[in-house]
This record gives sequence, structure tokens and C-alpha cells, in this order.
Amino acid sequence: MQTTTRTVDLPFGPCEVRVTGDGPPVLFVHGIIVNGTVWDGVALALADDHQVIQPDLPLGGHRLHARRRELVAPEGVADALAVLLEELGHDQAVVVGNDSGGAISQIFTARHPDRVRALVLTSSDAFDHFPPNLLKPVKALLAVPGMIDVVGALYRFGWIRRSWAGAGLAMNKPIDDELIAPYFDRVAGDREARRDMAAFIRGCRPALTNAAAEALASFPRPVLLAWSEGDVLFPEADARKLAEMIPDAELTWITGSRTFSMVDQPEQLLAAIRPFLERLPGPRQAAGGGG
Repeated sequence: MQTTTRTVDLPFGPCEVRVTGDGPPVLFVHGIIVNGTVWDGVALALADDHQVIQPDLPLGGHRLHARRRELVAPEGVADALAVLLEELGHDQAVVVGNDSGGAISQIFTARHPDRVRALVLTSSDAFDHFPPNLLKPVKALLAVPGMIDVVGALYRFGWIRRSWAGAGLAMNKPIDDELIAPYFDRVAGDREARRDMAAFIRGCRPALTNAAAEALASFPRPVLLAWSEGDVLFPEADARKLAEMIPDAELTWITGSRTFSMVDQPEQLLAAIRPFLERLPGPRQAAGGGG
């Protein structure tokens, strides 16, 4: 299956996007430090009968820097997803989010509900956990001038990358150094990428995720919550609360995984997402738009 990489001009600036397959679109939204490739183990397996869309958002693991950094905030990135779908010729997409990308997905759904055919949330920021409690001190540190460069310098060391301050809270151990190297190499070596990421983190606040959850309480289309059981960053209680609030929601647990279930347990996550997609009603087409 051939993947096409293109650059799409979004409100915050250029965005590199990988598009694979043909069929109803599925938009995968990643969180901070990583980029769209973190979804490869799940997204590419769906490309036989879907068009999978994997943008590299300006959250740290991206190559193309934001031109308007003031728009690299959760609301700005969420609004940019609507522009991305329009540029790709899609009226709607199934949106799949993880980590802070799950918060973006919730905010996007709240602000642009007609763009979302269905929503899939893996372990994600929600309610008062934006950022999650364990990482709230990081937000305070990033308010200190120059601190993001200290973080970048620390990420040159493998043991920091594997620690709780790196991938240690999001992936099961042992952590593959080669797998995480592209993300942490970018954060360590690219000053502008660090500043984009810091701008996003400074904009994270519970008011946004609480408002999004309130909007999801009237969202009329299906939602799948595929949450990592016992996640140390994102409590199971948030998944249960979302499932109770959202009218057409189903909750399933991914076992043997931390936050990045698409890395730890891709087959198990696929086994949850595939039947969910198969049960959806047919997609709405944009006038003259693509699949």
C-alpha cells in the first residue's frame, strides 16, 4: 500500500501529512513529542479499506515549524484539523486520538461536530487532567525562559528518554531506543520544534477538556473509548465518566499497555477499532470531495 506524503498549509503554518489507502477517511491525531508515525502499527493496517491520514502536528516531533506560533494552542490545532480535512477533500472523518492528541480530538469534536463521523479515544487527557497530574510541573517549568532548551539537552541521554520524563510513562518496558530516537532526536536537536511544543503545552488547561466533555454529552454519533487498563497517566475513572456522559459510547479496555497502546498492543487496539468502524453508517461525502 503506497503512502503519499504532502505538505498542507494550515492556519499555524505548513504541516506534513501522510495519506495511505482509499476509502472512508480516518484521521489519526498524536500527542506531544511524537509525530504521526507513532500510529503506523494501527493506521497502516486499516489502509486496505480506509484512507488513513497521519499529520505531523507542531507538537515536538515535527519537521516543519509553525509560522504563527500563537495558533499552536489546543484550540488552534483543533481548528486546523477542520482545515486539513477540507484541503484533503473530506467533509467528515473518523477521528482517532491519543494522549494530548486525544484532548485535541475532543476539542475538535466539540468545536466542529459535523466534521466528525465518529470518535475513537485511546488513553487521553480529559476533564481536569490536561495536562495529567504527573506532568503539571512540566507546564510550570516551561514558563521559565530557556527551560525548554534545558529539556532538549537532557533528551540527548538515553536514560532520560526511557525515564518517566521521556517515554517511560507512555510505553511498556523495555523501551526500544531505536523506536523513540526519531522523536527525541527532533526535540533535542531542533530549537524551533521545541518552541512549538512549549507553546502548545502552555496552552493546555482543564477548562478546555471540561468544556469539550460537556459538548460530547450531546454528540449524536458513535464514540469508542479504547483505554489502557491501569494507565498511570490517564485514570480509568476519566474513561468511565466519558462513557457515562456520551450518548452513543462504548468502553473497552486495552490490557498490557501504557498510554501508547498503538505501540504496546497494536493488535489488541486494532481488534477494538476494526469492528467499531465496520458498524458505522456510511460516510457523508463532500460535494466533489474524496472518499
